[in-house]
Amino acid sequence: MYPMRRLLATGLGLSLVAALTQAPAVHADTPPPGAAASPRDTVLMLWQTGGPQVKAGAERALVGTDADVADFLAHGLNPADQIDRRLAVNRMISAGGPAVGSAAQTALDSTDSGALAGFLDNGWQGPSEQDERLQVDQLIAAAGPNEHAAGQQALDDGSADALRKFLTDGWVNPWLTDTRIRINQLVAGGGNAVKAAAQVALDTGTPNAYALLLTSELAVAQARDQETASVSQLAAAAKDAQTEAAQQTQAAKDAAQRAVVEAEMARQAAVAAEQATESAQHNAADAAAAANRAADAANHAADAARVAIGAANAASTAARGAASAAARAANAASLAGGAASRAQQAAAAAAGDASKASDARQAAQAARDVATGASQAADAADAAGQAAQQAYNAASAARDASGHATAAAQAATDSVTFAKRAGADASAAEAAASRARAQAVRADSAANAAQAFATVAANAAFASRDAAQRAAADAVAAAAAADDAADHAGHAADAAKEATDHANAASAAAQRATDAANQAKQIHDAAAQADAARIATNVGQADDAAIAAKANADTLHFDTAWDAPQDSKRDAETNRLLTEANAAGTAQSVVVADARKVALRLASSGGPWSRSAALATLAASDAEAVAYVRDGVNIAAAQDDRETLQTVGDNGTDGLRAAIDSVTKGPDAGVHAFLVNPTYPDRAKDERIQTNQIMAAGGPTVKTEAQRALDAGTDAALHAFVTTGQYSAAGNDDRLAANQLIADPNSGPETKGMAQAALDGPSGYLHQFIEAGQYISIRHDREAADHDAEVLGLLQQATSAAATATADADTAQQVAAIARNAADQAAQWAQQARDSATQAADYAAQAHDSAVRAAQSAADAQASADTARQAAQRAEQSAKQAQWFAVRANVSANRAYGFANTAVAAWHAAYDSAVAAGKDTVAAIDAANTARDAAVRKVNDERAQQASEMKDACQAAKAVGGQSNYADCVQFAGDDPQHRLQDIYGRGMFCQRFINPGKYQENCAMDAQSPTFGTDQFLFQTNALSQMISAVGGGEALLDSAMICVGLLEFCGGAADAAFTQWSYITEQLSELAATTWQKIGVAVAINGPTAALFEEGWDQWRELETEEVKDSLVEEEANRFAGMSEADRLKRLGMDPNLDGAFQQHQQDLAVAIQNRLGVKLFRWPLRSGPAWVGADGMTYSVLGPFDPNNFNAQTIAEQVRQAVNTHQGNKANYVLVDTIGLHADQITQLKNLVQRYEPYAFFLD
Repeated sequence: MYPMRRLLATGLGLSLVAALTQAPAVHADTPPPGAAASPRDTVLMLWQTGGPQVKAGAERALVGTDADVADFLAHGLNPADQIDRRLAVNRMISAGGPAVGSAAQTALDSTDSGALAGFLDNGWQGPSEQDERLQVDQLIAAAGPNEHAAGQQALDDGSADALRKFLTDGWVNPWLTDTRIRINQLVAGGGNAVKAAAQVALDTGTPNAYALLLTSELAVAQARDQETASVSQLAAAAKDAQTEAAQQTQAAKDAAQRAVVEAEMARQAAVAAEQATESAQHNAADAAAAANRAADAANHAADAARVAIGAANAASTAARGAASAAARAANAASLAGGAASRAQQAAAAAAGDASKASDARQAAQAARDVATGASQAADAADAAGQAAQQAYNAASAARDASGHATAAAQAATDSVTFAKRAGADASAAEAAASRARAQAVRADSAANAAQAFATVAANAAFASRDAAQRAAADAVAAAAAADDAADHAGHAADAAKEATDHANAASAAAQRATDAANQAKQIHDAAAQADAARIATNVGQADDAAIAAKANADTLHFDTAWDAPQDSKRDAETNRLLTEANAAGTAQSVVVADARKVALRLASSGGPWSRSAALATLAASDAEAVAYVRDGVNIAAAQDDRETLQTVGDNGTDGLRAAIDSVTKGPDAGVHAFLVNPTYPDRAKDERIQTNQIMAAGGPTVKTEAQRALDAGTDAALHAFVTTGQYSAAGNDDRLAANQLIADPNSGPETKGMAQAALDGPSGYLHQFIEAGQYISIRHDREAADHDAEVLGLLQQATSAAATATADADTAQQVAAIARNAADQAAQWAQQARDSATQAADYAAQAHDSAVRAAQSAADAQASADTARQAAQRAEQSAKQAQWFAVRANVSANRAYGFANTAVAAWHAAYDSAVAAGKDTVAAIDAANTARDAAVRKVNDERAQQASEMKDACQAAKAVGGQSNYADCVQFAGDDPQHRLQDIYGRGMFCQRFINPGKYQENCAMDAQSPTFGTDQFLFQTNALSQMISAVGGGEALLDSAMICVGLLEFCGGAADAAFTQWSYITEQLSELAATTWQKIGVAVAINGPTAALFEEGWDQWRELETEEVKDSLVEEEANRFAGMSEADRLKRLGMDPNLDGAFQQHQQDLAVAIQNRLGVKLFRWPLRSGPAWVGADGMTYSVLGPFDPNNFNAQTIAEQVRQAVNTHQGNKANYVLVDTIGLHADQITQLKNLVQRYEPYAFFLD
């Protein structure tokens, strides 16, 4: 929970990386390395690796004739490649900073044919470093001293690594230090509530606690202190609000600039596409291609409009900060006006009464103190007004971006018109233009609202500045008058006149205090309107996204179950092509064309066998294509069905697995029939158990339907509920929950709007909203209520101060009237003073009530935040289930790709050999079929053999490694794939961390997928079967895709559906290299290119995601190992340090034994290099802080280091921290104990 400005700064660099790692443009002028490839081989490679335009052109060529292929390579490739390069550069302009944007624009404008390639290769790196320097400058501009120093150090170093390190995480610790200092200042100078809240944050000691205090709790605490808030405290709050406004203004400016550039690029691309479409009105193919480019440009325009909406929202946030600063300054002005009025009233009283001199002097000092705070508030309000003006400019830029997006949408619309005249399909461009136009309208609306709010906020800030300055001047003048009156108390020559003058001045000051209070009210009203506009824009955008996601989900046919047979997953067009190709009398040319169209469709949607066969067919001869569509497609589908059935068994019960073992020994038809209707003896019992489990965890509709299935008591009812009924019932529960949120009068505007958006989206979108998203919206609404209560409290405080000032002025007028001997007037002024005092008391009571409501709202918001965190944890568990399912499926898929590659390669090799031997086509096809059938039989035999070996291996483990190894083997062999994969990964980490590099480590890692892992390590044996562990590596990217589906609230279901995501595509692309004949072109093109880099990034991300899973596995393994050790061996292992490759350290053993004796807990060693040192049998973790060097020990200089170290240990490493004092002197130990005493019992000493 760090400041948003830092996330935006670091996110810019991530966006640039993402832009660089999208589908690369193809170097059409440089042939790929490796042996010569056929034209179809080359085009297939281009289809798999090219950018959007190259891919589209390659697709048209692949389903065409050899002449179409040659024409694309000769005439279509280079223009498409140039467009893709320009698109890639445009993406970098929108994702990068100003220097990257300038260099990219230069490359775009250059007439040098190599300019774009040069920029994409390495020309962006130097400008990117310049942008990183700028980002560091921007971060430290408003940073605290420590963060500023760290950023300056990075700037002084000047290297790209230093800058990137600071932007990535180098700012974190300095920011924490600055934040702690700021919070300590609050403890020292805040009100009672502020001090309490700040102390809680310090005691918690986590970044989240600090950020929560500064972003939410502080304002509430200030509201609770508002009855006694000093002007200096209001000035500090105004300064904080002004700082936040400045930071948000910078974010708005950056986002607006990106939006303008991206929208302008989209507009230019759309206009170019429009012109190309107009020129191609008589050529349908060219017109369709140009219309597709227009669609792409319109989509980029829609993206730019969304960025513009974000910029407008940031501008509104900046304006809100300025308005908050203005409100506090107005409040300070009101309080200062009250102080001035009281000083003038005291002066009036002293003019005629010497006994009032002391009161006058006290009032004078109070007025001078208030004047200083009011001046500071005025300065903050002035800076806030300037920030609001800049926010206005950022909103103007966002509106300009919306104008460019509108122009791009219009150009795309014109392109659609021209394409339709040519008879081309332009539906994609038409839909994209509509989306871009809708987003542009929303961006324009958001920008207008932001501009209006920024104008009001700026005017209010400047008005509050003027009011605070006038109030400060009034207070200074009143202080001087009160001092003078005290000096001459009771001796004025004309006491009545002097008293009257002071009374009039008091009345003028009171009136200005009232004006300041009214100004604060206007600010609040403007902020409320702007917030309503912001929520409306965000909700509308969310609803648009939901509707688009629903439409997209409907086209992806996710309703087909992942475990259905392959033929049921084919769409209508694929079935039509298959029927036509196999119909008697179909012309040979049509059969060939249909075969390649089928192959193209299945290459992106079929199972592993179907895809391998389809990819090979796209690069094959006409005769091979015919054989594929008439025979090969069904054989590949049958093998995919076998793979699917095996995955079903991996996820099923013992009874289901037994039935599948029997079915897979039979013909393909039996496998197909079982997938359609998986009937087996224990199915009813298994599904009754599943139904009860689902009912226990489900909502009201799920419970009702589950009970209905149980009451029916039939196998069919239970099967229907488990396979389909539970999902529709769960969907009904989600819809019911969303509608209840909308109808609930206590729901806020964001909750209601987002619930409606979720209802308009796909079912997965709705489920994620109900499971987690609703709690975020509820929290936002409650935080808004909290903020509103706080501001109302400020308003009522200002109004109360103004009324009190008026009462004081009226009292002064009463005194003056008495001095003039005007009894009637004195009575009137006395009554007015009483009335004003009553009003002030009423307003003060209202301010107190607002403070109470603010506190309750804060508690509600905190409760919502806690609920949101719990919901996020539940969603994370669901995500992990999806991740593991995806990994399991991808393991099976990678294994299947290997089998399929073998069979497909055998088929084509036999065909090529037969043709080379002079055989005719029929004989060559027969030879190829024979070779394929033999390969398939071998594959099926290998499947059965691997399963048998898995079961038999455990008996050998018992004889060699004993009962523990036998138990480990049995557990591993019987585990579901989730736990097997977890064990494999944990074992690999074991090999990496505990085995020295060399051949033994390689053997250890190769053995990690074996159930006899312990036995084999005991015997130093090597297991040659590495397929599964390599599949884990390949599956990591697909695992990440499953998480992306859940995290982005997209509609994804099952492992087959996850294959549509980018990560899955990359994984499959790498897996399929060996399956395609473009392997001859050189696998290095894909392996060494950006795709491989992106794949490696997925690997790193997956490893990070699974760290907790792996850690738990290794800790459990270590605990089991300790349980089987003798006491002497256990104590020795306590001193074996993983950071020293397990070397024994006597001092560490001594410390561990001492902890055991002191706390009465049995310890075992933490098995990883990072983390605590030991784990207790109670599950608590223990670490050590120290030892310290006695010669360099200085409490004053290391105090902060000690506290940070203890916080780090408590927060991230261990539950309890032992402070090691060995080698220190007695006085040093005493100092150290004083430093960490506040952390007891979590930090402790042995003596």
